[in-house]
Amino acid sequence: LRPLKNVVVEECVDGEEALARLKELAQEEPDRQVLCLMDMSMPAMDGHEATQLYRAWAGKEGIPRKDQAWICLLTGDVITGHQSLQKMGFDAILTKPCAGAAMRAIVAKCIRS
Repeated sequence: LRPLKNVVVEECVDGEEALARLKELAQEEPDRQVLCLMDMSMPAMDGHEATQLYRAWAGKEGIPRKDQAWICLLTGDVITGHQSLQKMGFDAILTKPCAGAAMRAIVAKCIRS
């Protein structure tokens, strides 16, 4: 992917760090649009648990769903059905390995939401 203007890329080593960073961004920069590519399989805490905990925390903090981080699940497994994704707290899914076009589509979808 080509660099995007005004885009900051951060990397977390596991689900616990991702959860902590999402909370920090929500508190420190509430107007910042956040797209999180959340891997399903991570050490310490998987992406599903990290996403559920973030959504629960954001709800308790009174952050409307539309203002929460936009979370895209990255997985090597096939998950079908948009409803199951929403129940899991994800906004979209990318199956690994993913092509650049698929990644660009996710970024565009996040920006439009």
